[in-house]
Amino acid sequence: MSNSTSQGPVTPTTHTRNPWRIAVIVILSLALLGVAIGGGIWWGGRNSGNNASGVAGPAIGSGTASGNTDIIAVPINTADNPFTPAAGSDVKITPAKVDAPTVVPGGQVGLYGGSLNIASCDREQLIGFLATNPEKATAWAGVVGIAVADIAPFVRRLTSVILRADTIVVNHGYANGAVTSFLSVLQAGTAVLVNDRGQPVVRCFCGNPLTAPPTRISSPVYSGPTWPEWNPAAVTIIINNTTVITDFTIINITTGDAFTRPAGTDGTSDSAAGASPAPTTPAPTTPAPTEPVPTTPAPTEPVPTDEPTALPTGPVEKVFSVESIAGISSGPSKPSKFTIETRLFVTSIVTYHYDNGGAAPGQISLKSADGTVYGPWPTVGSDGQGGVPNAYWTATPNVSLEPGTYTVVDSSPSTWSWAPDTGGRGIVIVSGIWTALPG
Repeated sequence: MSNSTSQGPVTPTTHTRNPWRIAVIVILSLALLGVAIGGGIWWGGRNSGNNASGVAGPAIGSGTASGNTDIIAVPINTADNPFTPAAGSDVKITPAKVDAPTVVPGGQVGLYGGSLNIASCDREQLIGFLATNPEKATAWAGVVGIAVADIAPFVRRLTSVILRADTIVVNHGYANGAVTSFLSVLQAGTAVLVNDRGQPVVRCFCGNPLTAPPTRISSPVYSGPTWPEWNPAAVTIIINNTTVITDFTIINITTGDAFTRPAGTDGTSDSAAGASPAPTTPAPTTPAPTEPVPTTPAPTEPVPTDEPTALPTGPVEKVFSVESIAGISSGPSKPSKFTIETRLFVTSIVTYHYDNGGAAPGQISLKSADGTVYGPWPTVGSDGQGGVPNAYWTATPNVSLEPGTYTVVDSSPSTWSWAPDTGGRGIVIVSGIWTALPG
């Protein structure tokens, strides 16, 4: 349908062609085309030919509170308002598969990648630059929430890792003598420093401090240069882990194998996961105890007189887990241990014993760092993946633990299952009720 007004037939006008005029038009057209191509080459080198401009994505997280909707895409090896020179390098990786926007705790196995015995971030370089640039140091410390004098010890407690999925953060840059703040999505392969709860704290390529984004973004809108694998439905938000992380399970970005990196180390204390697992044996995705939590302590294990004799009030939470969807083997080579910072009433402990057919239920206990043993508690077996009998062993301790580090002890370590992405640790879930709010 045309909006023009009919004017009747028009007789074409005959013009004499001017060859010089045509030549000038051709030259100018080629010049403009060259500028456009040049611009395209520059952007293509930065974002592989993609650019998000007001692209809407699916909602992220749950709940009613919602954060800012505008999110800037930041590819690897690029920086917006960098705080410092590069103190690390990003790498091109195959992203971990994410099917939908996900909010995940920082202790989730498989969340981070890296290279065995190699750190992607130079913590001392970051510390050194801030030490010689007091204005930036003051601004940087203010974002993190520490004193300038605490920058060095704070940074040395962080752990160098690689993001394995496109991750949303609040990015803080520095421009014109002031801190800038913007919601951004960092490409998988970005090198970051994380704290002992698994929360990204620093982006190493530019030194920008990072803080947690909202856990609910109802209508995200993305802009900026992107990358070939970019998908607004495949982003993650990382939240603080419930418990302190003592060892990170890192996925080798070259081999896909897992290794362990102790929290706060620079790669020099890494250890390989151990023997290769059987790739065709399925592993559980969400172990679900079939036994209900009792309302009184288990009769086979007396509760100390200074402990409660009934369940305290409060929700039962999963406070520690080592889980996997990879092929499993039996006989873990590393301990499954967790650290709590407040008093915890343990309601259940589940270990997994696929062992090519299951194993008769045994006992589970906990051992504290000072050698005190809690338990052992008898377990009840339930079917696992593929209907394997007694694959899950569930103990119901109903015992209170003081703050500290505890190791899960299984009475049948030879049948206890582990996987390459558990860092050699046995598959386990510990649930309980916090009797004081975590700090």
